[in-house]
Amino acid sequence: MSLAFLALLPVAFVMLALARLKMPAHLAGVCMLALSAVLALSAWKANGASVLEAGAEGLFLAFCPVIWVIFCALLTYNMTVETGAMDVIVALLKSVSGDRRILALAISFCFGGFLEAAAGFGTAVAIPAGILAAIGFPPMSAAIICLAANTVPVAFGVMGIPIMTLASVTGLDLGLTSLYAAIQLLPLAIALPVFIVFLASGGVKEAKGAVIPAIASGAAFGVVQVAVAVLAGPELAASAGSIAAFLALIATAKLVGAKPGEPAKGVNAAKALKAASPYIIVMALALAASFWLKFLKSDPFLLRFRFYSGEGGTEQTFAYLSNPGTIFLVAGIAGSLIYGAKPQDMAQALAKTAKQVSRSAIAVATLMMSARIMAHSGMISSLANLMSGAGMAFPILSPVVGALGTFVTGSDTSSNVLFGPLQKETAIQAGLNVSWIAAANASGATIGKMISPQSIAIASSSINIKGGQGELLKKGIKYAAVMALALAGIVLAGSLLLG
Repeated sequence: MSLAFLALLPVAFVMLALARLKMPAHLAGVCMLALSAVLALSAWKANGASVLEAGAEGLFLAFCPVIWVIFCALLTYNMTVETGAMDVIVALLKSVSGDRRILALAISFCFGGFLEAAAGFGTAVAIPAGILAAIGFPPMSAAIICLAANTVPVAFGVMGIPIMTLASVTGLDLGLTSLYAAIQLLPLAIALPVFIVFLASGGVKEAKGAVIPAIASGAAFGVVQVAVAVLAGPELAASAGSIAAFLALIATAKLVGAKPGEPAKGVNAAKALKAASPYIIVMALALAASFWLKFLKSDPFLLRFRFYSGEGGTEQTFAYLSNPGTIFLVAGIAGSLIYGAKPQDMAQALAKTAKQVSRSAIAVATLMMSARIMAHSGMISSLANLMSGAGMAFPILSPVVGALGTFVTGSDTSSNVLFGPLQKETAIQAGLNVSWIAAANASGATIGKMISPQSIAIASSSINIKGGQGELLKKGIKYAAVMALALAGIVLAGSLLLG
């Protein structure tokens, strides 16, 4: 029991450091790394070589592929900003409908979901919130709408990195973990757009007329996300779901007679295609890579390394050609050239991206290194011994743990790194379905995104809300609690069915 409580110290510290001490994430990660290494050496009697090997494995997993994908995805987004392509995309979105409820859905849920899938890093809150405020939504309303919308798409955000990372740190099957996470999120995906309509309308009576398009949009997102996660993998699940949601929204809005929008001035089909070309190329290359790998059965272009030589150590690989980061890099450069990017545009985008990612890279690396040290030293097993006492009640707690991880770190990926191995070990000891419980961490982590201090800061700063962060948090907690309760019921029901 004493070891279990000692194993809680690194996790408890990073939560305290981020939530209460307001310590920057990269510094909190460095401190957590030092603490977990000291505890592994002293309390768990790990030798110095094994701690170094575990840390090296974590560093490799952090850069290949997590940081690489984040960097390339954000670089592509920044290039669309520098070239003006993003302005064209925004103009098209504003022309979608004259109904503010439909616009709110199209911009916050569909476009925001696509941004989360393609770039992440706060873009899915900052850009849609700014657009909503610019077209007449009250700043506070725009912020809370976009915070709520930036939940369900997060699990498969940035080309599936959260799910891929979860499978990596737990050693579970990626396909099954992706499927379970998508299924868990399906009911929330259907309900979320309806909730957004209520927020945009201001009441139940005012929401009438937009509920059917909202349900159709959410159902399209959820069903397509499940299908793509199963058939093609997690990389395109959220982006394909967002596109399907947008198409379903527009189609059903016309059926119910929603007011049409004004055409985007100066934007023709050719210009729109050029502006969207980086993301069109991303989807084409990702699909081609997915089916190519399925045909070959294995990737011939892999870097292979084995870092941890002790019990539980496995070979780590990096698919450098088919990796989503490489795909984003190629598509971003090609798409920007199609739109007419100049060398200085790319240089500015590169410098901006490097600055944005630098501290996050340190945070991701140190968290991942800490997680591997905790896993290989036995600290995670000690924590699992403590939590497995909840037995069949643990499925209720599982998504809450994931949400807590994102609330603290601001990242579904980081939550999976911190708690994925713990969820796996606890499920094993409690006799629960391991992949289902591990997937619940990623699903629950989407809820914590709405109320994480980082997301709230991005939302308030993007539309210049001064002193409104406390109000956003209060509202967000109420909505997040309802979502967490619903997800806990879904996870419990699935756990009882799967055994």
